Amino acid sequence: MAKRGRPSKPTSLKVLDGTYRKDRHGEIEKEPETRILESVPAAPDELDERGIHHWNEAGGLLLEMGILTTAELPSLLHYARTQSEIYECEDDIAANGWVQVNANTGMEYDRPVVKRRAAALDRLMRFFGRFGFTPSDRVGMKVEAPKKKEKSGVGARKRG
Repeated sequence: MAKRGRPSKPTSLKVLDGTYRKDRHGEIEKEPETRILESVPAAPDELDERGIHHWNEAGGLLLEMGILTTAELPSLLHYARTQSEIYECEDDIAANGWVQVNANTGMEYDRPVVKRRAAALDRLMRFFGRFGFTPSDRVGMKVEAPKKKEKSGVGARKRG
């Protein structure tokens, strides 16, 4: 069963905000070590062409937002797979239609691929929320500004 209400605030943020109390929050838990990536890694071999496209596109967005870490890579893989699955379902629906007819009763009903597409779209919307791809999901995200790199080489000005 899903958790209800607002997700709990990490203890490290409570400490920074000055709202941490040992009697209420217990011991400070260790957060997993992750590192912010500087570029989008190559897409896994298991992705098809559409999946690779979405891996690079979403990875680029996460990179720009400063939140692409090693911890996001498995979710990014599932996001790209889900996008690819949606296209696969839509291709099938375009070729074979949305409904099929029961040979015995003559009743129309949704083809199984329609339900598969709906489930994939539902998963996709959850990924949007986790990655902050919608404006309402970005509101609560605290993102560090990317560090500016100094120019070097031809045309760069020296400080001094």
